[in-house]
Amino acid sequence: MPRRRRGPARRRGDIYNYYYRIDRQRAIADYDRVIAQGPAAIRGTSVCGHRMLAYHDGWHVSVFLDLATGGTESGCKTGGGGSQP
Repeated sequence: MPRRRRGPARRRGDIYNYYYRIDRQRAIADYDRVIAQGPAAIRGTSVCGHRMLAYHDGWHVSVFLDLATGGTESGCKTGGGGSQP
């Protein structure tokens, strides 16, 4: 099986979300670029979950509510469930 290559936007999103000069809005924008590439770009990755955490500014009760109501892919859905208004 070929090795899955992760795009630079996803890695950059993780940097802005977790590590260096944390900027959640930039992280969300980078995750959105990956999501816009379609289902094949996010299959088997944690992009949706990481986007949800960036949207909720980390682990809060709202993340668990989002998971309970929208499932594990709720960070990638539009019009609610972790998406921006």
